[in-house]
Amino acid sequence: MKKLGTAALLTVLWSVLMLATLTTFVPYPYEHHFHQDVNSPILAIELAYANSAHHSDVDQVLNGLPQGQGSYARAVRAVGANTILDLVFIVIYVWYFLVLTRSTSGNSRFLKAVATMAILAGLFDYVEDGFIFAVLSGVYIPVVIPSLIKWSLFAVTLLGIGILLARSSGAVYSLASDRLLGVGHLMAGALILVGVITGWHYGYSAIEAGSAIFAITVLWNAVYPIATWFFGLLPGNLVVYVDDFCQRRKRGEVTGPAVQRGGNARR
Repeated sequence: MKKLGTAALLTVLWSVLMLATLTTFVPYPYEHHFHQDVNSPILAIELAYANSAHHSDVDQVLNGLPQGQGSYARAVRAVGANTILDLVFIVIYVWYFLVLTRSTSGNSRFLKAVATMAILAGLFDYVEDGFIFAVLSGVYIPVVIPSLIKWSLFAVTLLGIGILLARSSGAVYSLASDRLLGVGHLMAGALILVGVITGWHYGYSAIEAGSAIFAITVLWNAVYPIATWFFGLLPGNLVVYVDDFCQRRKRGEVTGPAVQRGGNARR
């Protein structure tokens, strides 16, 4: 559990750093209005259908169209800085996936298949980042192609982890917690996959929704070990056996507390 908690915590911290960079350190200068029906400028440029003849998707992100121009260089810096951080984030979240997958103690073949999907998602994320750097340099190529492949593999990985957790017998946490965590991963994977399949017609907001649910599951895995450690430091309640406790109470006899304060005993 400690390794999983460390991987989850690192994933959370790096995500916070990327968000802080986009909003504070190297802020994106425009309002978030993108025709892909998403709120994030990073996701908007990932899903850009840009080519030499049609690059309005990129113009929306980098020139702030249709609101107006004026901060192109700042937009390029913001997207570029976030993409540089993503190069490290890919390694972190793939490592997190691998640790979580192994923690489930599932079927070895299925487990290996899920782990392979996670690694492939990371590889296509690197291809996507290469396409983004090309677009930022003025070469209009369809970033959406490697992006949709990445998101598809990401979704399949989440679905696979959800199945592993749903089948586990409390391998990670308790049986109930594993099942609940499995449901969260299944929901996240299903939403992302729906967004990939239907996004060209209905917009890609489902990808953002699925990503938000996935973020909650990562936060759970980061916080749970810390909370367990903290509560383990608190003094527990040591249960002490009292002969004929109920009979003595009925007779009105004073028996003293049936529970007395002890050391670090479990409750």
